[in-house]
Amino acid sequence: MLELRGMASQGKTLFVDGTNGSDSNAGYYGWANAKATIQAAVTASSAGDVIYIAPKLITDFTGDPTSYAETIIIPATKMGLSLIGVSRGRTQADCLR
Repeated sequence: MLELRGMASQGKTLFVDGTNGSDSNAGYYGWANAKATIQAAVTASSAGDVIYIAPKLITDFTGDPTSYAETIIIPATKMGLSLIGVSRGRTQADCLR
């Protein structure tokens, strides 16, 4: 349980998957119901929640990943919000083996 300025808060977990998610999804209940963008998950979140973010699968088809950027705004009312990046498994160097 997370204590926020005297208020007990039990955070929920949201999921972001830019490759397989949809911003029309709730974002809760696992990867099958993930949001597509970090901002949509932040907007749907409450203070003390945790957002797990899977990397977006993008490539220039040479084996090297391309860049991806998303500007997000986290309001002060989302105090204690955690954004956590998770791996899809193999890394860029692994694909060369």
